[in-house]
Amino acid sequence: MLRVVLVLAAVGTFVEAFGFGVALYLAGNMIDEYHMSMGGRSYTEGRTVVWTLAVVMALGFLALTCLLAVAAVRGRPLNRTARGFTIGALILHGVLGLATVLTGSAAGFAGVLAVFCLLLLGLVLRPAPAPAPVRAAV
Repeated sequence: MLRVVLVLAAVGTFVEAFGFGVALYLAGNMIDEYHMSMGGRSYTEGRTVVWTLAVVMALGFLALTCLLAVAAVRGRPLNRTARGFTIGALILHGVLGLATVLTGSAAGFAGVLAVFCLLLLGLVLRPAPAPAPVRAAV
């Protein structure tokens, strides 16, 4: 069960990395085309910020995809790094879910919610082993 959940979560985060990366890239192009000024700043700064966000978000999701795939292949629970990325992605999915609800995209919300549920299930399905207790030096 854990492997299936992790594989589905990896596929979902890969699709999100591509989808949100492309959406933010297109938003940056729109800012550039229509010379949208935000907060009195130049439109080129706005475009650069949105494109940077697209790259950072896509790379983060791709890193999480790789960590989930490795855990699925090994058949083990998520390690410390993967758990940290997963918790960060869960927080981000809360914001993305709110954004998709506010834009009125039911399909987008369903996709974000599905990946959120898979990530959460992959995190709690089989907890990571507890670290070995530290022994006092004699």
